[in-house]
Amino acid sequence: NDYQSVDAVARQSVFMANPPVEKSRIWYARLENLRYCEKGKPDFMATALNAEGYLGFIRHSGRHSPSQPRMPKGVPDMHVLYPTARRILDAGAGTCDRQAWLTDASIMKDRLLLNHGFYDCSMARVCGERGIPIMNWNWFVPLPLCEGCKFDLIMQAGGMHHIAGDQAQSAVPKVLKVWHSVLVCNGFMDLTDSDWKDAKMSWNSVAQKWANENRYKILPHSSSRPGYAHLAMQRIC
Repeated sequence: NDYQSVDAVARQSVFMANPPVEKSRIWYARLENLRYCEKGKPDFMATALNAEGYLGFIRHSGRHSPSQPRMPKGVPDMHVLYPTARRILDAGAGTCDRQAWLTDASIMKDRLLLNHGFYDCSMARVCGERGIPIMNWNWFVPLPLCEGCKFDLIMQAGGMHHIAGDQAQSAVPKVLKVWHSVLVCNGFMDLTDSDWKDAKMSWNSVAQKWANENRYKILPHSSSRPGYAHLAMQRIC
């Protein structure tokens, strides 16, 4: 294999020559390292149609450039929607695209993100190659945080369909309860993903019912169409 640690002299030289380091780790992440996974373990990157796409497009300079995370049409990115949110939980961060983009765009400066949720170790390796920590944690299990450790914003993009369908009625409230326990008073949840048309199987329908029962306000930029939903809500205390 062609794995190279960040401690390798050649890589250190590149990082030092292209400050700041937190950005150069993103710009010069190695595609070869993404394919380095323990034998016999699931390796999403090995079968991805375009593994390089997970690092972002390469500019003429040779740097990887993370693309801006997709939002529903007409809806600005999270940092614009929730400008006061400084402590953010990205629940289902995948390859840490959002933090990579925020860092590259110099928006991360005064924000703290906790990333968790990925398919397998190869996705977590993308985060690691970018110099971004990610935690392996189950949505149904309370987060191992101190009593006063709370977030201003909890966001989830592209993973809600995993708890929809036949299990929606039981799974969605369980997950929302876990996130609710680490959300500050008047904090926000922002969830977006494909969805079922049947209200009983729709994560969005079940989540809206849970929101109404738990003193959450549904925000006006929420939207839904057949097969897709974006739910934004604020905890009211």
